[in-house]
Amino acid sequence: MAPASSDSPPSSPTAGSTTTSEAFISDGLTLRGHLSLPEVNEGLWLPMLLICQDFPHGRKDFSFVDTGLAEFVARELGWAAFAFGYRGCGESEGDFSLAGWQRDVEAAVNYLWEEHSEEVWIVGFGVGATLGISTAADNLRVQGVAAVSAYGDLKMWNQDPATLDAKLAQLRGRAARAKRELEESGRASGERWQAEPASGEQTKGGRLKNGLAKGKRAKNDPAKNDPANNKPLSSAAVDINAVDAAKTLSPRPLLVIHGQDNEIASLFDARAIADAHGLASLRVLEGGGHNLRYDPRTLALLFSWLDRNRS
Repeated sequence: MAPASSDSPPSSPTAGSTTTSEAFISDGLTLRGHLSLPEVNEGLWLPMLLICQDFPHGRKDFSFVDTGLAEFVARELGWAAFAFGYRGCGESEGDFSLAGWQRDVEAAVNYLWEEHSEEVWIVGFGVGATLGISTAADNLRVQGVAAVSAYGDLKMWNQDPATLDAKLAQLRGRAARAKRELEESGRASGERWQAEPASGEQTKGGRLKNGLAKGKRAKNDPAKNDPANNKPLSSAAVDINAVDAAKTLSPRPLLVIHGQDNEIASLFDARAIADAHGLASLRVLEGGGHNLRYDPRTLALLFSWLDRNRS
């Protein structure tokens, strides 16, 4: 259904945003992302929105980090926002592992909470939505989750492990080629990730105030020989269940957005997640498919929900 008038984005957008590159550690791997901050926030404490992307389906997705959404959140909502690459994606170290990606989300939450803001929210898309719910269920540092096109669980990865692992081998090859291209173009230089301290008022521990933050360079410790970093996605997918996690997440806020015509993640999954939570806000977008990231109704619903539920 189309969003009601009460679901329009909050008014009074900020004047602009600034974005810095940051790195943090997950299982000894250096993961890289982008932190966007509003230029004006009237001196209020900044809530933080962690963006969890969907599974990369094409070669170009491996080098993609959704900086555009982070900047839009900072500019229009006045929040801080952080978008990063899972291990094996973008310019982050490591290899594919769904269990590893869930630990990456956990590490990102803890990094943001410890270094920048004690009010962390998650928005996830597709696989990222499922990972976000599952992570938040066991991490009380997460205030709430918005899940867009979420899967009820990731058992689909176990249905044909041999075919999946062959496909993943192809995807790993694409990721390696994408990284080499980035390195050859100079985009992956270490200097790019040396975040510069920003001027302005800060609190103990570097938490955000007045829209400014002090960036830190993470220590590089790849832990390449850790078997957990190279485990096939299919071997751990059965343990990631958003329906069960939604029960634990409750009563913390949960927004579930799903396309009525989504042929990849079933609408039944979205209803099951919302029902398991018991207090979730479920919004079904008429005519919507799986990729709702660029549907303007998604951002309208997300922004109004965040604005209403912020503590």
